[in-house]
Amino acid sequence: MDKREEMSDLKDLEVVNRGNMEAAIRVYKEFVESFESGFCNVCEKDLSYFNEDEPCLHWFLIPGGFRKKHFSLIYQKFDRFQIESYLRWVASQEKIFENINDLVDERSPNNVFHTTIKYKEFEWVITCSKGDLEGHKDSRNGKFPHYHISMRLGGRRFVDFKDHHVPLTKLDLHKLDLIMNNKVIHQWVVGGMQDAMQISLKEILRLSRISPGGSGTYHIGTFLELDNISSNETNRALMRSKETGETIAKILSDIEGAKAEIFISPGDGVPDMVRRDSPRSKKKISKKIRVVTT
Repeated sequence: MDKREEMSDLKDLEVVNRGNMEAAIRVYKEFVESFESGFCNVCEKDLSYFNEDEPCLHWFLIPGGFRKKHFSLIYQKFDRFQIESYLRWVASQEKIFENINDLVDERSPNNVFHTTIKYKEFEWVITCSKGDLEGHKDSRNGKFPHYHISMRLGGRRFVDFKDHHVPLTKLDLHKLDLIMNNKVIHQWVVGGMQDAMQISLKEILRLSRISPGGSGTYHIGTFLELDNISSNETNRALMRSKETGETIAKILSDIEGAKAEIFISPGDGVPDMVRRDSPRSKKKISKKIRVVTT
C-alpha cells in the first residue's frame, strides 16, 4: 500500500482511538519531513507538481496550472476530515495553534463546524451549518448534506463559499454523528485555538514570551493590586520582563503575596473567524477570556 492509499484508507484519522491516533501521528510526522523538503507525502511528488488526472491535497497550495475549475476534483477524492487535517498540518508548519481559529465561542450557534486556517498568504475556511448538514430541501443546489470551503491567496478570492456545495461523505456523516452524540471524543492531531485555550494557566504563563509587534497566540492582560507589592518589586518585574521576554503575568505569579487578575484571550495573531454572511469583512466575535487571581 502506498502513502496515498494509506491516508485515504485511514478510516478514523481524526477520531480519538488509540490505534488510529498513533497511526495519524505517524502520518503527520511523515508529512512534516516531506513538507520541509518541498514534497507531498500523499502523492509523493513535488509540492509544485500538478496533473489534473491526479487530484491531491497539496492542490490547496495552488501549484502552477491549478485552476478554480479543478477544485471539485479534490473533494471528489478526499473527505472533509482528510481535507481539514491536511490544512491544519500545513498551517502548523508556520505557527502552532495560532494559525487555526476553531474557537467554539466565535462561531455561530447554528454552525456544526467552522474553522478559519491561514498559512503565509493562504487562507482557508471550512464551515457547515445545521441547514447544510440536513440539506436544503427546497433549493436547486445543496439538497444533500454538504459543507462550504473558501480559499483566498493574498486576500484575493480564489474559491468562494457559494461556488461549491461540497458533499459530506458517508464516512464524514458517520464521524459527525459519533461526535455530535458524544459517542467519541474528537481530537485533531494538530489542534487550533480551541485546544490552546484549554491549556492550564500555569503552562500558558510558563511557555509564553512577549511577541515582537504585539502579535501572538495569546493576549495576556494583568490587573495588579498594588497594595500587596512594593514599587521596587514592580520595577524589577518590568525589568525582568524586558530582559527575558517573560510576561508580566508569569513574573508576578512567582512573587509571593502578589495579587493580580490575569486575563487570557486569543492574541492578535489569530485569524478572525471569516463568516459566510460577510466574507469580505472579517468580523470579530467576542473573545473568550479566562480570569484568574494569583
